[in-house]
Amino acid sequence: MTNKFRNKPLVYTVIFALLISVCFTLLAGCRPGPEIPGTSDSGKTTPSPITSSPDTTTSYKEKDTTTADATTPDQTTPGSSSVTDTQPATPEDTTTAKTPETTVLPAPIASSGTFKMDTGTTLGYRVDWSLDKFEDGLAYIDVKVILTTYELYVSGRKEGGIVSFGEESIRFSTDKISYSGKKPTEIILTLVQVVVPAEGDIAVTYIEGKWFFNGAYLKEKIGDEYIYMEYDWLSAGGYVCVQKPQ
Repeated sequence: MTNKFRNKPLVYTVIFALLISVCFTLLAGCRPGPEIPGTSDSGKTTPSPITSSPDTTTSYKEKDTTTADATTPDQTTPGSSSVTDTQPATPEDTTTAKTPETTVLPAPIASSGTFKMDTGTTLGYRVDWSLDKFEDGLAYIDVKVILTTYELYVSGRKEGGIVSFGEESIRFSTDKISYSGKKPTEIILTLVQVVVPAEGDIAVTYIEGKWFFNGAYLKEKIGDEYIYMEYDWLSAGGYVCVQKPQ
């Protein structure tokens, strides 16, 4: 018998030994391992007793002492509370107190006054007024229309003047004017009295005096040339506020 066939039983023996070794290894891996403390067969964790060795490990009390600074809550004095008592914010009062309404007058309160017209010449025109009396809720006001002039010649004006106060008016007429003096003079065109109703102790109205001039007045003289200013109406007026005398 040759060596080729002589060694076959040995090969088979080695293979069989390897197979048996593998089987034992697999069986060893399927065995349950040692039970871990704190666990049961159902997989639930069960509490395990805490053991410590005074020789090699730190006791439980020693651990608690070393970590007290980081974990111990702030100490409070007896009778005090760590909870802050926050008072609810008081709602802001946004309502504003109503102030009594005040009436704004169109002019200062006075007992007399004057309104003037700027004619652009030496011819002067103004309206003077003054409070005569205040009774029964009515103000009696005297109104005077005055013309100031140098040399002047004007024919008569029938109802050529108007004094208005509020929604009422009084017409007046003027006579012929003939003045040749070298000094200015005042000519009273009319003097009337108007009656104005009051609210409480104050009466307010708008007074105006107009006069139909319809002529020209010397403005200036340049050499031998005379320059005149032409007018239709002369007018002056304004608001009047009077108060009942105390």
